[in-house]
Amino acid sequence: MFGKKMKTAFVLFSLVAMLLLSSTAFAVEYENRTEGNFTRNDQEDVLNQGDLPELDVIWVKIDGDIVENGDEVRLNLERDQEVEVKVEIMGNEDFDDVTIEARVYGDDHNRLSDDSETFDIREGRLYIKELDLELPSSMDMDAYDLRVTVAGRTGAVKTYNYPLYIDAKKNAVSIRDVTFNPSNEVKAGRALLGVVRVKNIGTDDQDSVKVKVEIPELNLYAVDYIDELESDDSVSSEEMYMRIPSTANTGDYEVMVTVEYDDGYKETEERYNIYVVGDEDSQSGTGDSGSGDGDNQPGKVQITAGPQTQDTARGQGGVIYPVSVTNTGSDAKSFSVAVSGVESFGTVKVSPSTLSVVESGATETFYVYVSANEDSTLGSHTFGVKVSSNDETLKEFPLNVNVVEGEPGSEEGGWDSVKKGLLVGLVVLIVLLVILGLIIAFNKMKGTDDEDEEDEFDDSASQTYY
Repeated sequence: MFGKKMKTAFVLFSLVAMLLLSSTAFAVEYENRTEGNFTRNDQEDVLNQGDLPELDVIWVKIDGDIVENGDEVRLNLERDQEVEVKVEIMGNEDFDDVTIEARVYGDDHNRLSDDSETFDIREGRLYIKELDLELPSSMDMDAYDLRVTVAGRTGAVKTYNYPLYIDAKKNAVSIRDVTFNPSNEVKAGRALLGVVRVKNIGTDDQDSVKVKVEIPELNLYAVDYIDELESDDSVSSEEMYMRIPSTANTGDYEVMVTVEYDDGYKETEERYNIYVVGDEDSQSGTGDSGSGDGDNQPGKVQITAGPQTQDTARGQGGVIYPVSVTNTGSDAKSFSVAVSGVESFGTVKVSPSTLSVVESGATETFYVYVSANEDSTLGSHTFGVKVSSNDETLKEFPLNVNVVEGEPGSEEGGWDSVKKGLLVGLVVLIVLLVILGLIIAFNKMKGTDDEDEEDEFDDSASQTYY
């Protein structure tokens, strides 16, 4: 029994000795590695190796204001602007290939930095370098540090921290995006639609923001209003319709997009280009964006529209825009009418149908009925009407409806009133047809009586009396 215990103790002692020897060997290997080429990442000299450059930053100015390194007072700057950073340094000895960088960290979407060209410093001389930083409108309003770094090709770097606070203007609206349809090129005589997306980058909410798209060379413009634009929100305008004149020459045209806000006291503007393809063979109307005239082309198609602007009460009744299509060609053609831009404020129906076949020399009238929703905004609304034949657009033109406050107590639905109007028109038409039929029948009867009288006269004249 005693021999077994001694044997077990010897085995345990051997295992412990082996573990101690393994640990000692690992520690020696690790020490050898750290003393050689392998360097631990937590050593202090890894963070900033080499000698510091022998130069000093005398001062830093941001938009002309001197800021202090590590100051507890933060310089207040407004976003959506470019700031100028000036750095003055002096060399205590000669130092080659120096670069100065100004940078703001912490923005999720933008790299906010600028650096100087590489230059050489000579002892006892002063150097001033100008850098520019663009503070985007998407920056969060918060505290930041401007870090000015001076470094050479090798060695340590000197970094100076200047506290900032990025704020926003009280009233500021930016144009985020503009979409045109067609996007880059439009044919003369065709429609150009524009949608403008704006963002309120100020601290105050905005009301009645006016959005205007204009082509000055063609004397065209379209306007839309955004009723409410809260701070930090983005909103898109409705589609704005402009018809390029058929007489427009081929070339690039400047499109001005203007946004007015703060009760019209402030505005922001962006400029874009659109390419117009002229059509010398086009004989359509003058191309004025408000025109409702037809394309009266002998041997082709004549398209005319009713009044361009009409008033309607919101939630009550509606208005009718007649669109007449005359086929002056030698063959029958099918025509379709499409209406766009009404969904934002009301409903639209086309009677008797959106598609019709018009015989040669005949005229078909499409009745576009538009009614305003009860919650639609008061004022002018623009919508577009397109007449096509066999997938070919013949004409596009804008129409306007002015939504006014309805009279209380009116309960008739808009489409019901139109049906009643059409029914009354049908009754009147039937009465006219009946009267016309009676007149024709009366004339025929009168003609028969006259012939009978002439026959009797001839018979009596042919009798012989003795």
